[in-house]
Amino acid sequence: MGDNNVFEFRKSEPRWINFENHTGEKGKGGMENNGGKGHPCEIFNASEEKVLCDFSGEGIIRRIWITLSDRSTEVLKNVYIKMFWDNSDEPTVNVPIGDFFCMGLGETRAFENHFFTTGEGKSFVCTIPMPFRKNAKIMLCNYSDLRISHLFYDINLTLEDLSRDAMYFCADFHEVLENELEKDIKILDYKGSAGRFLGTSIAVIPNDERYHNLWWGEGEVKIYIDGDTDYPTMAGTGAEDYVGAAWGLGEFHNDCNGCVMRKGNAVSMYRFHVRDEIYFKNDIRVELQALGGGPYDILKDAIAENAPLTPAYYGANGVLNLIYKKEFDGELSGWVNFFRQDHYRTVAYYYTSK
Repeated sequence: MGDNNVFEFRKSEPRWINFENHTGEKGKGGMENNGGKGHPCEIFNASEEKVLCDFSGEGIIRRIWITLSDRSTEVLKNVYIKMFWDNSDEPTVNVPIGDFFCMGLGETRAFENHFFTTGEGKSFVCTIPMPFRKNAKIMLCNYSDLRISHLFYDINLTLEDLSRDAMYFCADFHEVLENELEKDIKILDYKGSAGRFLGTSIAVIPNDERYHNLWWGEGEVKIYIDGDTDYPTMAGTGAEDYVGAAWGLGEFHNDCNGCVMRKGNAVSMYRFHVRDEIYFKNDIRVELQALGGGPYDILKDAIAENAPLTPAYYGANGVLNLIYKKEFDGELSGWVNFFRQDHYRTVAYYYTSK
């Protein structure tokens, strides 16, 4: 729904679900203290699983807001958000809260984009629409060793009839502590029904000592759809290019692409395909090459130290010498792109028809 029809009446009933009205029932909010503020938050113990929403009906989750009194790295990486649609036994979302909300380096940062925001780095807000036909269940799981003294949340939904084409929201999390050399990083690998790839949040923690602080972000994002095998239908030109930057990557946050945080050479970045939609009929695979680059004068020191790497091409002034998987016994020079090994945390946001 766009702003051009905000004045039109729609058959839609709003509900807010939180500790003041945990069931979301009509006329049942704020009852615990005779209408006064009585149950705004709860303690969230270590190893506890807290059901935030278990709502039966047909409608759409419109907004999720969460805040925790402890937003340390351990919490951001070990408190998971899980979502289940229509009484499914398995979650379609099972992601650390920091990564899900585009903060994959284990620190919060004030930012705003099309689907996520945190005004001061103290809250977590998501406005991705999430349809359900029978039931919506959302929970937080505290896999940390910490007792969190205050958990607040608010889930806003609308009860309304869904079209037959409405799809289910999913999010996949992958962590690769050190990728296999020359093997691409998996962001999404799904098959079995039609769907839409909504976007991704990617955190990269490069092995700076091993590679002498050389640039890690030469890898291309590749998207294989509907039967692609060896080569993808869509291939980008570089990691920072994919998120809308160029010639390196600094902090910025635009509507559909940005870098929430850069800490040293480590980054947490995102891209959402809102205006450049990506649909698939049966299967999709999204990957990022683990490829870096830098001047040979520096790279040769890493080579001398037996750092794991494979040159892909070298050159200068726009002239590229392509040597990957080719016979080559010459001397490298100029700028060299090379496969390398680093630490990655990725989240894929997508919809599926079943």
